[in-house]
Amino acid sequence: MSKPNLTDIERKAIIDEFLKLSDNGVLPSGVYVKVSLKFGCEPTTVSRIWKRYAIAVAEGVVGGVWASQIKTKCGRKRKNRDEVREKVAKIFVEGRSVERRVAESAGISRHLVRRAVSEGIISRKTTFIKPALTSQNKLQRVEHALSFIDDTTLHFEPMTNLVHVDEKWFYADRTIPHRKQHWMEK
Repeated sequence: MSKPNLTDIERKAIIDEFLKLSDNGVLPSGVYVKVSLKFGCEPTTVSRIWKRYAIAVAEGVVGGVWASQIKTKCGRKRKNRDEVREKVAKIFVEGRSVERRVAESAGISRHLVRRAVSEGIISRKTTFIKPALTSQNKLQRVEHALSFIDDTTLHFEPMTNLVHVDEKWFYADRTIPHRKQHWMEK
């Protein structure tokens, strides 16, 4: 059964052992086996650590390089977030209302969409369907409101004989909810 990976402290101790046994940077014969037996690992492992350290010192790195590279090289590689932003931007706004639909349309995973939202790469926006008023519409609204003012008293009529219906329901799209959530790039 193989030994687990060496810690950074063990790697530093191996380098210190090599430095003690070396003569002006040159290792005597059989030192790899001796050090590997002391630390309970393979001779190829300690030779790889020493060679990496020696190359770094030759390149001018003070103290050499002995830390493990496993921390930087292991695990799943991170997807480019700019590509995610571009894929989401290509989707029509109507197709961005549901996370699952965004992921399916963009060809990326739902987890990646959720992660992009949490990292702030794309953000959730809520839009309201509002009628775009022209200047003529605004003028008609003012004239309509003025028609309820009594000319003799200049008081607003109580409108007890009228039924008020909110106009936003006339402009709302019946197929899509009047409040839509979608994701936009920042």
